[in-house]
This record gives sequence, structure tokens and C-alpha cells, in this order.
Amino acid sequence: MSICSDERGCPAPFGTPSAVFFACCQTQQGKAKRVANMDHDGCQRERGKLVKTQFIAGHARLPAGMAAKSLYDTLTITAEIDKKYGVIVEASCTLATEHGRDYIARMLRGHSLREGIDELLAELDEGYLGKAHSALCAALKDLYKQYCKMDE
Repeated sequence: MSICSDERGCPAPFGTPSAVFFACCQTQQGKAKRVANMDHDGCQRERGKLVKTQFIAGHARLPAGMAAKSLYDTLTITAEIDKKYGVIVEASCTLATEHGRDYIARMLRGHSLREGIDELLAELDEGYLGKAHSALCAALKDLYKQYCKMDE
């Protein structure tokens, strides 16, 4: 498989769908400009025809005394996963603040579930110090369990 030799230095193979390419470049170099409807090799494609994704969700109970607890009884993490590579293309969660939701989405985006979730759990341990920490870890584990069921 050929590796990209563009100026961004992204390690994704040629022909990688744009969503995976974007996630890869974003992971490699922080925020990247999204190239709309482009393959990694520069071919334009219609969205949905080339990118094949699945939607999964993981759930966990929220601890008492949290702002989100008044809105939801459970914390949910949702993810759109590229079927071929297992890469999280988009993610969201039901934390109460937009900042918290964005933080979790950025952390998850670009990670391949094929590699497991140990790295993500370590990032949560190190970077997320809010009350929802244990619920986020449990929801992420449930999301991964759902991914493994799909992959069977």
C-alpha cells in the first residue's frame, strides 16, 4: 500500500476516503482544513458514495450532582465509524457544556477502534478531570463493546 507523500505528511494510504484522511491529518497535525469531497489522492467523490460508515453508541449512568444529570440519566457517546479502517470520523456526547462535548469529540476523532481503546482511556485519565470521568470511561467501553459486536 502506498503512503501519502503530500506536504502534510499524513500516513494514510492513497485512496483513503476523505473523512478518514481528514481525521488522520487532524490527528497528525492538530487542526487541519477539511478538503470537501476529496480522496487522499485528490480525486473528487460524492459524499456517501465513497465513505462507508456505521453509527454506534455507548451508554453509562451519570453520577449524582452533575449538571447533565438534570437533562439525562445516562451519558451517551455516539460515533460515526469508517467501516474499512475503524476510524472515528465524528463523535459526540451528552455532557452538559458545549466545551466538554467538543473536548471529547476532538479526543475521539481520528482514533481507530481497531487499535482498541486503552490509549483513549489513558487520555481521559490524564486530561478529563470532571465529575463525569467514570461515566465517560464506562460509556467509551460500552461503545467499544458495540463496535466489537459489529465487527464480528
